[in-house]
Amino acid sequence: MVLFSDLDRTLIHSHRHEITGEKIPAEYYNNRVQSYISVSNLNAAEKYCRDNLFIPVTTRHMAQYERLSPLYEKLKFPYALICNGAVLLKDNIIDREWLDCSVKILNPYSEILNDIYKYFSKIIEKEHIHFIKPFFVYAKTENAFDIYENLKNKYTEIDVLCNEYKIYCIPKAVSKGECVKRFKKIYCPDMQDFAIGDSMFDYSMMRECSSAFAPPDCDIDGNIKRLGVPFDFCEVFGNMGVII
Repeated sequence: MVLFSDLDRTLIHSHRHEITGEKIPAEYYNNRVQSYISVSNLNAAEKYCRDNLFIPVTTRHMAQYERLSPLYEKLKFPYALICNGAVLLKDNIIDREWLDCSVKILNPYSEILNDIYKYFSKIIEKEHIHFIKPFFVYAKTENAFDIYENLKNKYTEIDVLCNEYKIYCIPKAVSKGECVKRFKKIYCPDMQDFAIGDSMFDYSMMRECSSAFAPPDCDIDGNIKRLGVPFDFCEVFGNMGVII
């Protein structure tokens, strides 16, 4: 089996959001713990990984993902899809063939992303705007939802996504769903697949898989199992018939 899993607020949780039970660091930033993973979920993931594939799929770019070395050292993911899937890591090393393909896919969107960056620069302080070339533009702002409402229907080829304080503009050609579809075709075409995520960032990935897990309030259709949050990965694997 292959599980495509979001990371933040799905498998790991920021220090800003308390989780109950025993937990250990998943990420360090500026010499402090930035994120945690529950010991229960870590143990469940370790057991699952013995006979199955666990593929992280995250919007984190390389510098952000590298901070997760405590998590990687525990689970040793053979593959990870970062930058929303546009970058594939094999044994924690960038796959250049995959990256070259992504760059070609993204080439037609460079002008649109530049326009979005310029728009952000007019309304958000520049130190809070990030252009992760050539993949996407994102910004940190207290007005994330208002900007999302203004932009969500403006660019038909761009996914405009937001959480509580960040807004992302990502070409649909490298949505999590498109990148998961691409990965499955190459690496696991015959494996039973499922996905788990917590937000609109993950909807395309969930739709691409045969089944998926999401919080009760996620606005998505399909073969979706609603689970309480924070997720209990023992429950997730149990629902898929995996004995943990």
